[in-house]
This record gives sequence, structure tokens and C-alpha cells, in this order.
Amino acid sequence: DAGGTPSSGTGPSVDHSPGTASGKYLYTEVSGSPVCANKTAMMMSPCIDLNGTSTPELRFWYHMEGTNMGSLHVDVFSGGTWTNDVMTPISGTQGANWLMAVVDLSSYVNQIINFRIRGVTGSSWSSDIAIDDIAVLESAAPPAIAFSSEKTETCINSSVQFTDNSLNSPTSWAWSFAPSTVTYVNGTNSNSQNPEVEFNSLGSYDVT
Repeated sequence: DAGGTPSSGTGPSVDHSPGTASGKYLYTEVSGSPVCANKTAMMMSPCIDLNGTSTPELRFWYHMEGTNMGSLHVDVFSGGTWTNDVMTPISGTQGANWLMAVVDLSSYVNQIINFRIRGVTGSSWSSDIAIDDIAVLESAAPPAIAFSSEKTETCINSSVQFTDNSLNSPTSWAWSFAPSTVTYVNGTNSNSQNPEVEFNSLGSYDVT
């Protein structure tokens, strides 16, 4: 579909990406004759080759707004068998915004799988379920925090340079000193990657 669904108060008004009235998405339409209440719709993927992956995951965006909302499920086919509900089913109204679902597929590494996204409509017309932007990709590892300082002892009001040595490419920083009696110098602050600080009081400091 593109634009809004026919019924008010259920279904999205635009797709997730690019978020315009002309963008496309898949959805279940409950209204009609006969009414498609308490029915199951399935979208099945082609074969997905997970050979050579380490932390694969399925990501998609979903929209589930409606007073009689049904439920959304993800199943995986591997080794000749379907495993239902590999993520916790999502049920009931989830509000008017698009939300992202992330499904861990690491237990299927080095296998060829299919997945299906299964929508079960609710008891009346107010239960349109939409999905968009479906992808299987390698999960990005979270940053592994590490840092160093040019010295571990210093004099009051002398500066110390801290260096971020974290792994997996962090994109933001939030340094904390306890006690907080420090001054950031040379244009750095608590959100700098490599801050430089002066310690204003005697004592030991915890740095995180």
C-alpha cells in the first residue's frame, strides 16, 4: 500500500522509509466483505544463506495501531522444520508510530533458512498491521570500553590527557569523574573523545 489505509484509527498514514505518502509498505486489511477478522497473513522470505556470518539478525519496522489489534509473529524454517515465534510475539495496540523489531538469528549461523512474518488480525476492523524495511544483516558489536591516561598521579591544577582506546568504533562519549572537582581544558568537555582535565582537589578519583 501507499499513503494511509482505508480505515481511520488503524494502519499507518505513510510508510516508514522514506516516510512519504508515495512510499510502499505491506499491511493486513481487516475491513471488507467478508471481514477478515481473526485471520492469519504470512510473508515468507526467499532462501537466506547465513554461511560465513557470525551475528546475523533480522530487522524490520512494524506499525500496530488499533483498538482491536491482533498479533505479529516471526518464524524460521531450518533443517526441514519450522520454529514458530523465534521472537516474543507482539500483540495489542502499539501506538501510532513505526517501531523496529530485531530478531537474533545467531543460532542459525552457517545454515540456509527461510523466515516468515505472520500477522494475525484482531476481532474487528480496527486491527490493521503493517510492516516495512525488512533486512537480514550482520549485527554491529557494541563498543568495548577502554581508555588510558598519560599519568596516574598529578598535582592540583595540572592537566592530564585521557585517551579513548575503545573497540568497535564508538560514536559518542560521556566521561565522568568522581568526585566531580575537575575542569576540562583546551577546548575539551565530558563528551570529547580524548578529554584533557585539571584536578582541582586532593584525593583519589574514579574515572568512567
